[in-house]
Amino acid sequence: MLKTYQTHIAKTPVFEMTQGPVKQPAGGAPFTKVLFLGDSAGPTAGDDGAVMTHLQNRYGIPNVTYKEDSLSVTADADGMNIIVISASVASGSIRGKFNGLVIGILNWERILYTTAVGDFIQTTSRTDVTTTSMNVVLDTHPIAVRAGLTNGNVVIGGSVGRGVATGTISAGTSVISEVVGVSTQKMVFASEKGGLDVLGGTYPGRRIGFPLTTTGFNTLNAVGKATFDACLDWCQGII
Repeated sequence: MLKTYQTHIAKTPVFEMTQGPVKQPAGGAPFTKVLFLGDSAGPTAGDDGAVMTHLQNRYGIPNVTYKEDSLSVTADADGMNIIVISASVASGSIRGKFNGLVIGILNWERILYTTAVGDFIQTTSRTDVTTTSMNVVLDTHPIAVRAGLTNGNVVIGGSVGRGVATGTISAGTSVISEVVGVSTQKMVFASEKGGLDVLGGTYPGRRIGFPLTTTGFNTLNAVGKATFDACLDWCQGII
């Protein structure tokens, strides 16, 4: 007598899980949820519009949420994979809202680099410089590797003001690049989750300082944007 057997074929997952967010099977950009913070009702201050477009192109329009600094609350980060903070924000409107979260944060509001209560406590001071280049000093860091950087000077964009960290850098922060010829001025620097901050506390999540001011994103060349994108990936734990 013939017997009929019912076979159960497992469906192949559409998406592959990784340590970071779910990725497209063809190797596309992660399906990341981004919270982008700026100073205006929309991303119109300085180069914020260009940053918004870049994030939307990378992650998809529905996955990028913009929020005005003064209207933002900690709960805006719920469900997000990364927070991006523009230098257009008023630091007092951001301070203390997001610094305690485990979510990775890419920030170029240089006041938030420092040791005031509610800041990211990565350094004791900051300043602005005008430069086109940076000196890569840690090409073994995952950010540098992903961006294709090697130690030495590299042009990242046009001559604009760029916020940098100065003074004491926290023990939990790796400096990837400095101002050319000025080793005390740090341009790209990354604080690891669990690393020590300047005041002896620990970072609840990854934090990155990137050398821009309210403007500067529009001047980034291919190297500058590759470094920016590598910072986004590192913040999320993709690299």
